[in-house]
Amino acid sequence: MSNSIAGKMVKRILGIIIFLFSSSFSYATHQVGGYISFKCLGGYTYQVTITNYTNTYLTSADRDGIRVYWGDGQSDSLTRLNGPTGISTASYPGGDPTPNGVPICNYDFNTSPPTPLNGARKINVYQGIHTYQGPGNYHVYMYDPDRMAYVNNITNSVDVIYYMYSTLIITPYAGCINSPVITNPPVCQYGCTGLCYTYNPGAYIPDIPPGSDDSISYSLGSSLTFNPNSQTGEEVAQGYYNPGATIDPVRGTLTWCNPSTGIWNFVILMTTYKRIYIDSVKTIVPADTVELELEVVIQGSCANPTVTSKDTCVVAGGDVSITYTATVGNQGPLYVTAAGEPFSLSPAATFSNNSPAKTVEPVFQWLTNCNEIRENPYEVVVKATEKTSLGGIPPDTAFSSAYGTSLITVVGPPPKHLIADAEGTTVCLHWGPSGCTADTVYNIYRGTGCINWKHGYCETGVPSYTGYTLIATNHGINDTTYCDSNKGAGLSPGVAYSYIVDGSFPLPDGSESYASNDTCIVIKLGVPLITNVSVTKTDPAEGKIFIRWMKPLANDTDGIDTTQYPGPYQYELMHATGMNNESFSTLETINSPYFRPAFDTTFMDTGLNTQQNSYNYKVNFYCKGGSVLVGSSGSASSVYLGVRRGGHRMTLNWSAEVPWSNDTFDIYRQLPSTIGYQFLAKTTNTSYIDSGLSNGYPYCYYVKSISEYTAAPHIEHPLYDSSETICGTPEDTIPPCSPPLNVVAKCDLYEDSIIWSNPDRLCPEANKVVSYQIFYTPVENGDMSVIATINNPQDTLYVNSGLTSVAGCYAVIAFDSVGQTSPFNTICVDNCPTYRLPNVFTPNGDLLNDLFGPLEPYRYVQSIDINIYNRWGQVMFHTTDPSINWNGNVNNSGGPCPDGVYYYICVVNEIRVTGIVPVTLKGFIQLVR
Repeated sequence: MSNSIAGKMVKRILGIIIFLFSSSFSYATHQVGGYISFKCLGGYTYQVTITNYTNTYLTSADRDGIRVYWGDGQSDSLTRLNGPTGISTASYPGGDPTPNGVPICNYDFNTSPPTPLNGARKINVYQGIHTYQGPGNYHVYMYDPDRMAYVNNITNSVDVIYYMYSTLIITPYAGCINSPVITNPPVCQYGCTGLCYTYNPGAYIPDIPPGSDDSISYSLGSSLTFNPNSQTGEEVAQGYYNPGATIDPVRGTLTWCNPSTGIWNFVILMTTYKRIYIDSVKTIVPADTVELELEVVIQGSCANPTVTSKDTCVVAGGDVSITYTATVGNQGPLYVTAAGEPFSLSPAATFSNNSPAKTVEPVFQWLTNCNEIRENPYEVVVKATEKTSLGGIPPDTAFSSAYGTSLITVVGPPPKHLIADAEGTTVCLHWGPSGCTADTVYNIYRGTGCINWKHGYCETGVPSYTGYTLIATNHGINDTTYCDSNKGAGLSPGVAYSYIVDGSFPLPDGSESYASNDTCIVIKLGVPLITNVSVTKTDPAEGKIFIRWMKPLANDTDGIDTTQYPGPYQYELMHATGMNNESFSTLETINSPYFRPAFDTTFMDTGLNTQQNSYNYKVNFYCKGGSVLVGSSGSASSVYLGVRRGGHRMTLNWSAEVPWSNDTFDIYRQLPSTIGYQFLAKTTNTSYIDSGLSNGYPYCYYVKSISEYTAAPHIEHPLYDSSETICGTPEDTIPPCSPPLNVVAKCDLYEDSIIWSNPDRLCPEANKVVSYQIFYTPVENGDMSVIATINNPQDTLYVNSGLTSVAGCYAVIAFDSVGQTSPFNTICVDNCPTYRLPNVFTPNGDLLNDLFGPLEPYRYVQSIDINIYNRWGQVMFHTTDPSINWNGNVNNSGGPCPDGVYYYICVVNEIRVTGIVPVTLKGFIQLVR
């Protein structure tokens, strides 16, 4: 079929559709704005509501029903739900403009029925229930040929098909999905020239199920129109542009400054994000996107209202009280309302105000409770509206509004009165329970040193920047004690430790409460204190490490009570191979009949493989001749240094597990063909890159730590410990990392664009890339073959064209100068099959629309299987040809089928990256001869 004939067919079909929708309108200015929303009824069943706003002035166009396309190949006609029954022409000679639907603005309500005036708008509600077959991404839409005329930013808008959509993403993890409730209609709101126009949908997500913590993200979109010839059945409306408007992505307030007079169309996209947990890992996923079509009418010079607002945090159980100020200067009066989720909770928030008045000071009040704790804030939108006169319209029918938004975060109360007590090298914590029984998990954190941290405004939990580390969790509201023995190894004497506790709430929210007070405690020096573990010789068999420790102090304040722990005394030095190895063996025992004044004891550990291993040490202290263990020192390891070779560089990384604080590190280097080490650099990090080196020559290094016991200033400081020495030769040994890859399938061009990034800037330590190879397979998990080699490392685009199917999987491999390759990373794209069937055809021999077949062009369809039935269920036509070409006769060769409605079931075998996937289409055909 030629393109010209196909185009004529499409125009004729659309003309018939328009005729069927309305055969008696004279002025096509109808569809103004609206949105499509979802409500989960359980499982995969959803109630979908189309909220539609229309013009009723100088037009008789109206819709008792709207067809909704569910996004799974099925569609239904929805009947309008709201409004009174139709009024006869006898009582309204001009014809009833609103047989259903509800007038909302710009009407003369003194007449019966109300008389629509210039700018008259009404609301129409259509609702249906649909059950999806399973998880998926469903694009739900409706269209109507009767768009509002004179929209400034849509070229010839009256001839541009009106199109609304929302997307629903059903996943097995997210559960039921409810789209936002919109409380401020997207029509009947006027702005002023020379001032900033604002609009806020006043949206919130119903808290279903209880404890959910969804959030809304706002952005601006483009007005779309229906186009059956496009790849997706839609396209941006001709001439549409966004004239400098912005929207707050969190609060949802649209702001457009310096607007021009007239009617404008704006699109606000509201994406709902759900917090889900997969294997206890928190993930934020999009759940649906609602497209809000907004009508903006800008009048002449006037004065917009203003509203003040503020954000706040409240501890659950506390009362929120916010006073707003709304004013409009010498204009007025103002009518003030508020919307938001707190008004739907129990007990509900209240909002009292003195409107109508020129200046209104409304008060929002909300008594919160523990069930309302969550991480995301609640939003309250306060709307101040001036009812004004516009272009001859009576007062109280046109509205100029301003919005104030408040974000209110309900936070869990903190655990109370945290205290810490030390017994030997163990610290026991005690605290009072929080005030919310749902707070069933306490998180216990420890930090080194006296941190003295207090949470900031609305700052929950214990952020990592504080220096605290989570060490344990208690389960149960009254489980309010914890003893920290450092996993049985004991805490280090002479070291200050800080503790803090917060509460966690059950999933799916998983929010954390305010943190408790923090508490700091120093472990007494009643046990030995290791002060040095330093490598003095690096060797695979004869290595040496120097160890030094300090005796306990003999006093009741911060040392040992020798009356309670009498002699004779014994020190047992132990070691283990490996930095974190706790399987210690005895190296040496030292006996002393008396507890003499403090002194240092030293030991040289020999016969070690310090070239390949780190070593860990601790000292046990006994009284009563070695029969009673008083306690042990904290364990301390040697500094272990590793190097990684690269091109003209060496990367050094080191680590140590020690009870003291390593403040800084000095790095020493021995150059090739020289004797001795020279100072290279000082750093507070535990890594260093030595660059600008000569490939093929050996370089040697060691690291010296400079440290101290910060809570015991009377102990000698600073302390110095050296790592082993290690050598390496720079050379190109690190292969390139995987190029970041993206594939764009261009269905209408039958080509794939493979786009990647040069990985050099992502992996600076790797060798430089010199070329790429591109691999391809048309099906998922198929055998890949090379389709291109690119020798310019800056050329990062390849177009795979001339395809019969854009489905396929790709990989891009990077090569360096010595032939090393990056890891194999695969990305797949799928086809975007297009196969749409019209609902009318006219087999009357005029060569226009004589054959029933799919709207051209259709793509990526292997075959079909269609049966067309009459109203008695008899098969009138069957074929497997995707072009169908039914001429209106029984199986094309029998007698002609009469005018009427026919039903079809069509299985479309789509070409997908996973193989051939059957999709079932069902619908009706109107045969008109």
